[in-house]
Amino acid sequence: MRSLSTSSNPREKDMHRFLMTTALALAGFTTSTAVADTITVCADGCDHTSINDAIDASSHGDVIQLSAETYSEGSEINLDGKAITLRGTTGESGAPTSILDGVGKHQLLICTTGETSGTVLRNLLITRGFGQGFGGGLYVENASPSLFNCHFVLNTAFFGGGLAAQQSRMSLDHCLFHHNDSFSGGGADFKNSSVTMHGCTFNENFATQLGGGVSCVGQGKTTNPNTNRFTDCMFVGNRTGSVDTAADAGGSGMVIANCFVGLANCRFTDNQTFGQGPALLDNTSNGNSALLVIHDCAFCANTTTPSGSDQIVGEYVELGDGNCIAVSCDDCPGPVEGDLDGDGVVDAADFVLLRDKIGVEALGCVVADTNGDGEVDGADFAYVLGYWGLCSAP
Repeated sequence: MRSLSTSSNPREKDMHRFLMTTALALAGFTTSTAVADTITVCADGCDHTSINDAIDASSHGDVIQLSAETYSEGSEINLDGKAITLRGTTGESGAPTSILDGVGKHQLLICTTGETSGTVLRNLLITRGFGQGFGGGLYVENASPSLFNCHFVLNTAFFGGGLAAQQSRMSLDHCLFHHNDSFSGGGADFKNSSVTMHGCTFNENFATQLGGGVSCVGQGKTTNPNTNRFTDCMFVGNRTGSVDTAADAGGSGMVIANCFVGLANCRFTDNQTFGQGPALLDNTSNGNSALLVIHDCAFCANTTTPSGSDQIVGEYVELGDGNCIAVSCDDCPGPVEGDLDGDGVVDAADFVLLRDKIGVEALGCVVADTNGDGEVDGADFAYVLGYWGLCSAP
């Protein structure tokens, strides 16, 4: 009996080609249309009670869905190189209600095994993470995860209290960094990395030395330049240094060295330092230089102790005529995100007004219990921040 593959009959050969082509096409169709799984994680009634167990059970393309509760894994959550989405829930305001809590003992999330942009972190409140070296909330090395609507609150590390990245490429969209602290990069620390941020806020972060909000350190323009782009971002109330560290402190909003940084429609207000560059400091050394380009940005009401430093220390290039660099924000028109009382800065007074606007007193519980669930915890902070949006001065 002859096989089709050895047939000399042209019609049989054509039929063989048709069958093979059809089989391959169907195989490709089946693979490309495979439906990703949604794996649920919660204290009771879900697929798993542990996020790490859910990651172990996941495959590329899967979604790990968290509930509106607090997760304390007892160890770091390792994304394990998988192109998966770790997705939390949000409240009515859009703020994350899924809380990852490190209780001050360990890092919370790590991406160190080649994660790509297909690894997505979304709608997470990341709090009380601790890193002895890098990244109390999230540590990224040689990876490229994508972050959406993630809030980093009360995390601590030596470099990058909230987030630290090395040799990585990252994108962050509408993320918040609040009350994180470190030696360098209180909110976030990027070393030899390229990052793109849109709509992110750095508020009241602290660094003992440099970069209260953000630290960007690259390899220099003459070697392998790192490009960092920030669009529609806010840097408010960040601090660096103390009386003892004043000589080496600076860049309370941001410090850059040996890299490219582009800022578009960003605002730096009410940042404070005991050193130089209360808004931004170019700390480049070793013969290399940073390139800072600003477009439609405002740098105002940032202060030094003692007074005397310029808002920006270092060289920069201005694009267009929409930038404003001034001692007072009265000279920089335009709405300030979160400035509810219209004084040009976002501070504790705005939180008080915000509390009154959302009717905390009417909840019948303690003032700090902003979501009215009877407990004072991270969810209350997320509830308040969810209402902090653009407003016009009254």
